Amino acid sequence: MVHEIEAERGQLSVGSKVRLSVDKEYQQSLSRGHSAGHLAYLALNKVLAQGYWRKDADRKDPHGYYDFNSYAQESSFVTPECCLDTYRLGKTLRKRGLNSADVVENIQEIESEVNVQLEHWLARGSEIFMNCHGEYLTDSRYWQCDLGEVSTAIIPCGGTHAAGLFEMKEIAVTLVLLDEQTIEMHTQVTPNREK
Repeated sequence: MVHEIEAERGQLSVGSKVRLSVDKEYQQSLSRGHSAGHLAYLALNKVLAQGYWRKDADRKDPHGYYDFNSYAQESSFVTPECCLDTYRLGKTLRKRGLNSADVVENIQEIESEVNVQLEHWLARGSEIFMNCHGEYLTDSRYWQCDLGEVSTAIIPCGGTHAAGLFEMKEIAVTLVLLDEQTIEMHTQVTPNREK
């Protein structure tokens, strides 16, 4: 994490005292967007595992589904109440067994199934935990959430996150086909103001 400060060069020196403050609402909106991004990619992995792979993939996600996200993700950007992921459906992914043509053809159906899965998971209201393996910034950190699957989702991640699914009233995913090889996943959070 980087903290930018408004200061001229030379105004600060080693040992200078500074005061930092956090815009709590803004930070929480980023945390919800980040958590929603994890949930959305897990839901997408689950949906795609149900008929869009023609052979066993080497990489599996925390629930044991083929990890489309780790194979295809080119970028991920978190903004307040939102996460934007870009996926490439290239030749390498097809060689690994993804039926890319079917994904492109059924993109709206996939989007609908992802949103149904997210609604189901949100209804659980589970807590989200950050498991830190040490006290230093360089120590490993893991996002954890029980989504009612065969195992708890545990994902390496050093970012900030919501305290639980109960902070989110709705997560809506929109899948946008940019071209035959590029998909954007727009994940939008409606916060639960009644929490």
